[in-house]
Amino acid sequence: MNDVARVTEITARSSESFEHAIQIAIERATRTLRNVSGAWVKEQKVKIRDGVISQYHVDLMVTFVLDDTPSGDDQMATTSVERDTGETQTDGGAQTAVTSEQRVGQRHMESVQR
Repeated sequence: MNDVARVTEITARSSESFEHAIQIAIERATRTLRNVSGAWVKEQKVKIRDGVISQYHVDLMVTFVLDDTPSGDDQMATTSVERDTGETQTDGGAQTAVTSEQRVGQRHMESVQR
């Protein structure tokens, strides 16, 4: 079987650690994207306040395998790319930037579930 995968970039922050920020990002990605198969850290940064690390920031590249469905709507939802991190979701001490691509995927999943 041949697979085609797509890679999308997501950003997450945590006040605890890089590992926590990565876990938050993966949990969020798997709620929106189907068939997540891997990820790698593109960049790590910290925010420092009064000489102490206050935020751990990671940019992740997340890989997911595209479904083999004949539906044109599904293809549009998985191929629509717009690099926009205008929306941020907060989970306790962590934040995850949500791209437009993830919002399109979320809307598609909601319409499929109806």
